[in-house]
Amino acid sequence: MADEEVEKNAEVEEAPEKEEGGGKSGTLIMIIVAFVVMIATPLICFLIVRMAPQTQIDTESAVTEKKVESIIELKPLLVNIAETKGTRILRIVPHLVLSEARLDEYLKEKVPMLTDKVGLVASRKTINDLEGPQGRESLKRDIMSEINAAIKGKVSGAVINVYFSEFLIQ
Repeated sequence: MADEEVEKNAEVEEAPEKEEGGGKSGTLIMIIVAFVVMIATPLICFLIVRMAPQTQIDTESAVTEKKVESIIELKPLLVNIAETKGTRILRIVPHLVLSEARLDEYLKEKVPMLTDKVGLVASRKTINDLEGPQGRESLKRDIMSEINAAIKGKVSGAVINVYFSEFLIQ
């Protein structure tokens, strides 16, 4: 009986040792798995990205699609407003937005003609024509039409917008 008790105690003592050893080996396995995952994840991502089809951006076509606009600033212009008998004036500083850069070179030589065209269009307007946002937009459209008609057929491109940095009615 005593021998049986000793054997049972020996078995009981061996069992906790197996649990401790199993716990250590389980922790070791978890560490190894975590290490493999840490190494494998970037490697798999690298391979996936490398296998993905390469997309090339055609920079040449992107540049040609984007048109280069140019702006010409004219000197301040004072004109008499129509139907005021010279008692009211309009002061504007127009900026012409051009569709093409080569049109800029052509029109820089024609600044006196541009100033004349803007002055003629502005002097035809009455006070009622100039007041309010609609009046300014109407003046812009008329200036664009007059200048585009003058340069049509002589050079490619057109005036696509007109801005006023100053617009004063006195």
